[in-house]
Amino acid sequence: MSYKITKARFLNQKIKINDFNFDSENNAINQVLLQNQADKKTITRILKGKEQIQDGRFLVDGLDLVNPKFVKKTSSFIYTDTYIERFIPSKMILVLSSLFNPNFFRNARINYLRTKYDYLAFNSSKENITEFHLKQAMDKSISEFIQSETRAEEKTLTEWQEQMSKFNINQSNKIFGNHNSVLKVVARSYYKELAKLQAYNLTLTFYQALWDDVYKFNSLRNSCTCEYNAKKSSNKEVRKMKHQLNYNQTKYVVKKQLKYISIRITEHRTLIYRQKLLVKQLKKQFNLELKKFYTLQELTKDQQSVFNKQLNNWRKLNQDTTDIFVKNQQHYFFKTLQKNAQYIAKVLVVQIHHYHEKVLSKALKYSTKGEYKIKKKNYKNKIVGVVKQAIEYNKEQMEKYGINLDWFLKSTFKLSSLNILFVKILRSINLNRENIFFMDFVHLLSANDFDKFIETLNNIKKDNPRFCFTILDSHANKFPYLDQKIYSEYEEHFNSVKLVDLINQYPKEYRTELFGTKNLFRYQYKNNHLKIYNKKEPYHQEGLPEKGYAFINPFEMKYEPTSSKTAQDKIAVITDIKKAPYYNDPNMYYCRNQKGYKFFFYDNDHLDLKNVGRGIITFDLDSISEFIETR
Repeated sequence: MSYKITKARFLNQKIKINDFNFDSENNAINQVLLQNQADKKTITRILKGKEQIQDGRFLVDGLDLVNPKFVKKTSSFIYTDTYIERFIPSKMILVLSSLFNPNFFRNARINYLRTKYDYLAFNSSKENITEFHLKQAMDKSISEFIQSETRAEEKTLTEWQEQMSKFNINQSNKIFGNHNSVLKVVARSYYKELAKLQAYNLTLTFYQALWDDVYKFNSLRNSCTCEYNAKKSSNKEVRKMKHQLNYNQTKYVVKKQLKYISIRITEHRTLIYRQKLLVKQLKKQFNLELKKFYTLQELTKDQQSVFNKQLNNWRKLNQDTTDIFVKNQQHYFFKTLQKNAQYIAKVLVVQIHHYHEKVLSKALKYSTKGEYKIKKKNYKNKIVGVVKQAIEYNKEQMEKYGINLDWFLKSTFKLSSLNILFVKILRSINLNRENIFFMDFVHLLSANDFDKFIETLNNIKKDNPRFCFTILDSHANKFPYLDQKIYSEYEEHFNSVKLVDLINQYPKEYRTELFGTKNLFRYQYKNNHLKIYNKKEPYHQEGLPEKGYAFINPFEMKYEPTSSKTAQDKIAVITDIKKAPYYNDPNMYYCRNQKGYKFFFYDNDHLDLKNVGRGIITFDLDSISEFIETR
């Protein structure tokens, strides 16, 4: 799910950021550097949508919305646990979060009801195999009817929404032209979500009508006369069979299908409630953008009146088109759907009549008591409660993403920061929160734990490309990709920048924090020449001290093998090379040579450079970010 803020300024005068830009694309791991505690608090409030925007845009999954409740439903902000939170059982957290996932909860309930009513249907048939096969055939007929009608309805609604979308795009282009792209997008979003709300309402009506039609399948007793004829028969043997000719085979079959439909009805009532809130917010946003448009364009009252008239015509055309479609759909629900259900009712009656013929002809098949008990036990064992399904579901999630939390069923105490992260990531996934922010947390992880953490994030991204992760941290050395863009605030701007550029622009801030006393090379400056390490180069800079230290940007150093001849023409340091400690990015290396120079350099062009052991590190004068005078 995309998360995008563009050129935003805020109504809160305490926020000194005049240009806030943040783009969290799908299937990405983003990095945000927090300068201090105040910076962390401000950026967090902005990302949570708690600060109202004066100018710019705030998009979550393409919707132009600044609403804390909406952001909360789509995003998860992960902090470290408090001491008390560590004692909340992980099992409870994961199971409850699964049950709050509508898709999982619906499928779990359907799976439970399916196995439960299959067991009841088999148990009520006793050893009568023919009767149980009849129930299976009836269940198949009803299921195919429901699925066929549902697919047809979904296709009709999808096509209608696509037509309405094209219509609204044409209308927005016609009314606004090239005037205001933001207003155009918000207007389209409003009418798109309005059409989706109407589709949810129609789907709810469809399922309610379908429920009524399926319920009638239990009222077909008099459609087959076999039971009545048996009661009135002069044949004593036939009269004894009347209890086998009762119309009761549809009981559990129909009840199961009604439960399925009831779940869908409940689900769509929830969707309608949420969609109404979204449409209401979009309407409010549309009116706000319209006022901005009138103000910025300095339109006269007459011009505004023309625009309002065009907007009203658009609204009426939209409403008239929707009303016609709704009437056609309602005719289908209460006429055509009912006729289709009557046809299935005839099919069920025929199936039951064929069964009655087998009863009267004594052609029924029976299993032995032993076989019956074994099959009954198998059907009963397939019944799994929703909570148990949630436990198994979370185990499968852990296995799929390579998360080792075998202890989570037993332990009530989260032993490490990595465990806390894993539990909260799984909880976010269960709740369908596809924007996950890690709030100044990952620097607490050890190097091995961080590698497992990044591996897990990559596994999740492969499984679901819509997920995107953002690491917010106050320790720049703990980011996983130091050569990629990092979002940070500087000089009243919040934007993406490369760490190599930050070091060049603000060497004093980053030299000590990231590298301590490393990457400092002695130099001498005389007669417009700079002598550094083993080279003397022409160089001119006003006011440069005669001697001191030059701070070399590690991102602008290059590796050469010891046999390289090209290094002779550069400032070259023969040194030992190994993986740099205190850095999570595996491409940062630590060097130490015989002259006592200690420095870091970054290289992502050579695989497994830490195993090389020894090599040549080269740089030129452009790699110097800062001169430090010695006194």
